[in-house]
Amino acid sequence: MVKFSKDVAMNLVPYAVLSFGAFVFLLYGLVLAGSATNSPGMSNLFLVSLHKSNGTSNGTQTLGNGTSDLAGEMTVHVGYFGMCTSTASKGLSCSGTYSKDAVALSTTFLPANDFSTMTLFSLASHIQSKVFPCILVVSGVLFFLSFAVLLVLKQLVKRSMTSEKVMYRRWQMKKVFKYLVWVSVALNIAVAAGGQQASQALQWLSDVSDGNLEITSGSNLLGLQWTIVVFSTLFASGSSVIYNKRVVKPKEGMGPGIMSDKGFTELEKGGV
Repeated sequence: MVKFSKDVAMNLVPYAVLSFGAFVFLLYGLVLAGSATNSPGMSNLFLVSLHKSNGTSNGTQTLGNGTSDLAGEMTVHVGYFGMCTSTASKGLSCSGTYSKDAVALSTTFLPANDFSTMTLFSLASHIQSKVFPCILVVSGVLFFLSFAVLLVLKQLVKRSMTSEKVMYRRWQMKKVFKYLVWVSVALNIAVAAGGQQASQALQWLSDVSDGNLEITSGSNLLGLQWTIVVFSTLFASGSSVIYNKRVVKPKEGMGPGIMSDKGFTELEKGGV
């Protein structure tokens, strides 16, 4: 009975590892869609929050050129591909904003005749495109490719075929998987660490300045990025351990068409 339980547990391990990968895809989606949609909770997923106050009691002020600041106090949440704004005269509004300039942002979120927040939107656009370049997309693509390669490798290992071509292909697919997944993990770490430092630096800069702009770091989204690091590392490590035991390196100098079956060692005929 104990042996049966251990066998069942060992058979479930590969599926648990795959579930880590599926969970990482969900996290990628949440992080990249943060502040780009009005869906519940998405407005709280931002890299930094910019809050402009005008110091007046009625929420508006007259600018130097005689025009009225219709927006008054305003908060802008900056995500990778979107922004959310909130003003006294207009509730929460979120939209995809990647590559939009200050004029386009003002037109998207405010009445057509209100360009009083042009400087704020210009800063938000610069932060989105320059301070937080979306390297996470690159790591996500690499992670997707590694997941696809792992599924192919899983099917190859399940086959009972022991031809030289199939065996060599298993070894090549394992090498490709390791390269893709570990580069993705490295990029995830760089994005999480760099994003945290950049957001904290911007918050510190606003804290020590005497202006009417307050910048706050987005702890929710940054926390999700570190969660991606954790689960992508678990996926990469678990998959590497599993398939290190199933497909091992052929003898030096052997390749498809010139090697014999002795050039490979398979620790098990079946697969997961």
